[in-house]
Amino acid sequence: MPRADYFYTLFYSMNEALKMEQQAKRLGIPGRLVPTPRGISGSCGMSWRAEITERSRIEEMVRANNIRVRGYR
Repeated sequence: MPRADYFYTLFYSMNEALKMEQQAKRLGIPGRLVPTPRGISGSCGMSWRAEITERSRIEEMVRANNIRVRGYR
């Protein structure tokens, strides 16, 4: 089960995960691509893990850059 102080962004494809990584680095938003934890399903196998305090910034970046995500956990 994921730790409560982190959340995960789930993707439909690896391309979207890489787009997320590129945009987050460009904007200086902390986090990293990690294998999706076993307790979470429904993604391409990779997720963006970030501290929960960054969630609103990440959701805004996802919308602004048209990154297709499956959801957040």
